[in-house]
Parts: sequence; C-alpha cells; structure tokens
Amino acid sequence: WQSVHPDWIVYRCDRKTPAYYSSNATNVPLDITNPAVRAWQMAQLADLFGQGATGVAFDNFNFANADGRCGVYRNGVWTPLRYPRVWQDNAQYAGDMLAWLRAISSAVRQEYPGKTITVSLSPSVSGLANVKASVPYIDMIFDESGYTDYGKKRLTGSAWQTETSALEYLNRQGKGFDVNAIVDEPRDSAVTSNQLNWALANYLLVRGARSYTYVYGGKGLGFSGSPSGYGTFFDRPDYHVPIGHPVAGPYVSHGLQMRAYSGGLVIVDARRSATYTIRLDRIYNDMGGHAISSARLSPATGIVLLSPSRAKPRKGSLSRLCPSPRFYEAPLTGIHLSRRGAAWHQVVLSCPAG
Repeated sequence: WQSVHPDWIVYRCDRKTPAYYSSNATNVPLDITNPAVRAWQMAQLADLFGQGATGVAFDNFNFANADGRCGVYRNGVWTPLRYPRVWQDNAQYAGDMLAWLRAISSAVRQEYPGKTITVSLSPSVSGLANVKASVPYIDMIFDESGYTDYGKKRLTGSAWQTETSALEYLNRQGKGFDVNAIVDEPRDSAVTSNQLNWALANYLLVRGARSYTYVYGGKGLGFSGSPSGYGTFFDRPDYHVPIGHPVAGPYVSHGLQMRAYSGGLVIVDARRSATYTIRLDRIYNDMGGHAISSARLSPATGIVLLSPSRAKPRKGSLSRLCPSPRFYEAPLTGIHLSRRGAAWHQVVLSCPAG
C-alpha cells in the first residue's frame, strides 16, 4: 500500500503508525474521504455481487474514532483529518462517515438495485441522531453492542433509552436490525435464565417486522472471548416459547417497561436503582414453566411471561370479563382505567368473545 497508494493510508497522530483496527495489523486503514478509495471499494463490491451475494455488510460503522484516525499524507504532505480523540465523535468525523455511506449507498442502489446494505452500528455507542442520519442509506443494522454493551454491562437509564428509541425508529422506518446479546459467561451452555430473560425481554419489547436477536457467552470480551465465536448457532428452548405476536406497542407502568403479546407479557426494569414487585392480573408461566402470580424485578432485569392455555384469572381482572381482550394504548386525553389510584396504560378496545 505504501508503494502503490501511499496517500490512501490513514495514520495516528504520531504520523507514522497506521490507524489499525484494535491490535489487528493486517487490514490497512484507508481514507474513506478519498474518491479513489471509494472507487476501489466499489470494485471489490462488483466482485462480491458477481459471485451471487445478495447484499453487503460493513463492519464497525460506529460514530466513535475507535482506531485513533488522525491524518493522511496527500502528495507527501501531512494533512490532518480534524478527527477527535479515541472513542470520541465530532462534526467532522460524523460528516465524513455519513458522506462515505451516502456515496456507497447511492452507487450500490444505482448499479446493483435490489442488493441490501447492512452496517454494524450500535445506537448506545453512536447516539440516536447519528442512527437517524444513517437510516436513509441502509437496509439493516447489526447492533453489536446491544442491551449488554458487548457483554460488559447491562444498559440502564439514558443509555437504555437511546438504544430503545433507535430500534423503535428503525421499526417505524421499515428497516431491519439484529440485536446482539453477548453475556459474561465462558461458554454458550453456561448462559443463565436471568441473562436470557434480560436479552429476550428487551428484544421482545422492540421487536418489529424485520428484527432478530441472538444470545451467546463471550466473557465480556466480545466475539473474541467466546469459544463458539460468531458464525455458529447454539439453539435454546427459550427461542421457541409460544409468546405469539405483539398486540400493542410498549408502555410504562410503575416505572417498568412492558409489552403485551398474544401469548404473554414482557417486563423490563431499565432503572439504575430500586426493586419493584408487580402483582400480575393473572397467573403466568415463566420460560422455565413455573407458574407465577407476581414478579419481583431488580434494576437491569427483565422477564418473559407466557400465558398458560388455561390461565387462572385473578378476582376482578379483565380476563374474567373477556378471555381474549384486544388492547390499545390510550392517549393522554383518553379514558384510563384506574386501580388504587394508579393509571393503567392500556384499556380494552373490544372483546371478540362478546
């Protein structure tokens, strides 16, 4: 590269070390602002699509200067790119990222209509505004960080809200997403029920028409820490529970995030503090098959609840009046049912059973 295209290489601020991705010194970092680099990338895509690929996925498209990109040598002269410090973002960096994506997307859609474009883009890393700005030029994102922050910690508070808002926005725009769920376990078979409930409850909270998820043990080190690594599949009974389809969007009750499904209910506590016990309106089963009538949720936990085929309704619950109610989210000015002074976030719209 230095002998043929020396002006394509991006260096760190010492002006001599290529801005390699992490410790990987085999993929030469190229200047995506250079039109010649983009033309070369399109030539690589022509070969890819010529072999029958139905789309292309670009890795590590996050709005954070993770590799310490700093400058290039143009015509032998050091030229700063005006990028921020490592793992930071600024207007110049974001603008260059979006300009590259816009150019590649336009070329792919013009020359290869029908081919899809996916980017590895994590909302909790890149921010909601950057996700929204990227949406017109993509078909799908791989949310590698997910609700487990690459396996390092569970998202709560504002970070959780950014993640959720971005995925809901993708749903509204008809885009796809894959929520990655790395958990801190040494192997896939060691993943716990608590970890699965957190990952799957969050996924079901934002599930859309083109959404996916997968859970695996990564010891908090990302894909490199997992014995299985990416590209394998470890099946779990939890992936096949009969929860059905969502009957409404997410709503909030007592500070907990909830969503009703035709075959159950999901609850997420994304708060940083306080434990809450919620009394359920009927008896549900958890994913392990245990009947429960109340759920105790600690901060950063979730639970997937399934409706038994013959759930025993509680006295005074809606299910005594209507076995299969259809719900809608009441507007702020609409009618709210109340119980002990607390407003319910859903009301019965109709009862098919009469």
